[in-house]
Amino acid sequence: MNKPTTQELSEQIADLNRQIFVEARRLARHTQTQAGAAVHAALRTVQQWESGERPVPKAVLELYLLRTSQHPEEEISKKLTRHAQ
Repeated sequence: MNKPTTQELSEQIADLNRQIFVEARRLARHTQTQAGAAVHAALRTVQQWESGERPVPKAVLELYLLRTSQHPEEEISKKLTRHAQ
C-alpha cells in the first residue's frame, strides 16, 4: 500500500473539516448566514467552505465549535467546573 502524499493528506483533512463544519451547523440549527455571523464570515464564504471550493480554516472551525458549545474541550471544561463545585 502506497503512503499518501502530503497533498493527499491535506485534501483529506480539508474534507474532514468541511464535513465537521456542515454537521456542526446542522446540529446548531443555524442557517449558513447565521453560521457566518458566528465566525464573522460572509454568506458566500460559508457557501464556498461547504461546497469544498475553499477549505474551512482550522481556527474558524474551532471558533464555530466553541461558539455553538460543540467543541470537545468545552465538555471537558464543563465537567471540571461541575466537579470543583
